[in-house]
Amino acid sequence: MELTTPRLRLRPFTPADGDGLFAILGDRETMAYSFPMTREESDSFLERSLLRRKPPVGYALEEREKPGCLAGYVLFCPLDEPGVYELGWFLRRDLWGRGYAGEISRALLDYAFDTLGLRRVEGETIDPDRAGRLLEKLGMTGLGETPATDCQGRPATMYHYAVTAGQWGERKGGPDG
Repeated sequence: MELTTPRLRLRPFTPADGDGLFAILGDRETMAYSFPMTREESDSFLERSLLRRKPPVGYALEEREKPGCLAGYVLFCPLDEPGVYELGWFLRRDLWGRGYAGEISRALLDYAFDTLGLRRVEGETIDPDRAGRLLEKLGMTGLGETPATDCQGRPATMYHYAVTAGQWGERKGGPDG
């Protein structure tokens, strides 16, 4: 799968993305709400989950003006329930605040419902202030929360969100669509 937006290109990962992926997944601040990876873990994840798994669990994100330079890792994969996918993202820290996560997420939601014919797309986060707010801006509604553990081993709360095909269609047809 490949998608483009005015500023971004989403594409399959390649073996050449190892350094760029580790720069994201190994960065403690970027991964503050997840688990920072060592280089070995990042390389294993690239090989096992992004190159060999069909479909992969995610895709490489580039700025269109900088082909080959990894801007982020976008999680987009089927869940156990048929017709349901999960959406998430990790962007390089120097690209935060530019609206990239929202831009590519809107394109993926269009693709999910208009092309794949999915019933629902879900997202989850332990960061309700930034990621949770964006999931809500994308039209996702809160499904509840569950206890979790953050990457420091501390108790945390996992917030669950989802948007259905019908909700997305109404949103696109409305004044903000």
